[in-house]
Amino acid sequence: MTNRLELNWNLDGFVDEQRYYCSETPIDETNLPAPKSVFTNNTRSYTDTAIESDKTYYIRLGAVKGVNEKLSSEISVKASSQLFDPINISSLFSIMDHESNVLIGSNGKVQEWEDRKAGYKFKNNAADSPTASTLSDKRVLSFSSSQLIGGSDFSSIRNNASILWGFAVYNCTNSGQIDKPVLYVSISGNTAGGFCLQAGSPSFIDKPFIYGRRVTADGWRGIGDGSSKLNTWVMVYYELDFANDSGKIIVNGGVPVTSANLWGNKRNTEASNATYAVIGKSANGFAQFDGSIATICTGRNGVPTTAEIDKLFGWAAHSYALTTSLPARHPYKTIGPTI
Repeated sequence: MTNRLELNWNLDGFVDEQRYYCSETPIDETNLPAPKSVFTNNTRSYTDTAIESDKTYYIRLGAVKGVNEKLSSEISVKASSQLFDPINISSLFSIMDHESNVLIGSNGKVQEWEDRKAGYKFKNNAADSPTASTLSDKRVLSFSSSQLIGGSDFSSIRNNASILWGFAVYNCTNSGQIDKPVLYVSISGNTAGGFCLQAGSPSFIDKPFIYGRRVTADGWRGIGDGSSKLNTWVMVYYELDFANDSGKIIVNGGVPVTSANLWGNKRNTEASNATYAVIGKSANGFAQFDGSIATICTGRNGVPTTAEIDKLFGWAAHSYALTTSLPARHPYKTIGPTI
């Protein structure tokens, strides 16, 4: 793991150059050390990888115009070697991934996949439960022929939710003009989808897609990405903001796709638990996901910050050797995120 400091700043006006000062002792404005790096006038971010973990660094930026240099105020930071973990996101509701506990039966089928945030369990001890395989030496769950795994104790996720978000890493192998649910959470008292993370839908064929309802009387509303992702591992961030009547989807750390006025008014979901929560299939069995799933995260009543979303993609990309899928300018293209 490469240690580093990640810097972002604002600059008003035009300058000849910018200077980055980094020291293990407070920086004296009257006796500046040699700049650690010099930037062009339009630079606004920098990652310093020449640092050591558990050391405190003092940082200033200098804006140079002619013979004059204006210094920023000084900040101090302690470099950490602790890797980022999605479990530390404040709005996280659940996370199932390669570090989660699994129970595999004598038939080789996965009977239980446990959320490692709150201990919610997705279970199936029947013949139609998924199997375990690997991606970059990390355990993943593989689904085919209507296989599923479900959990009733997870269903409180939709109870009076103002915002619901999800993050998934999957490889979908079935194509077609159908819903392909990675995670399917129903509305209360019904099997209709209330919060569904999908690998495709009839309107977004083979494309990452999210949809949901706030109450039983609602029509479903959703948002999808514009590019097909089939037979390839993909990382997707999903978001439905009921309180602000909007949605968002981000694929492989790229440019967000957003939508406003999904329902035309703003309100939370109903104040009752969902009926079903299923991975790999819809609650009423009309749609299924074929392929493999490495990670499913969900959150409610708050969303990750932009920096945390970047770290989610960086964490997944480095965990599952998917860094080639990240954009060239992604902050974690070459180095994994730390806390």
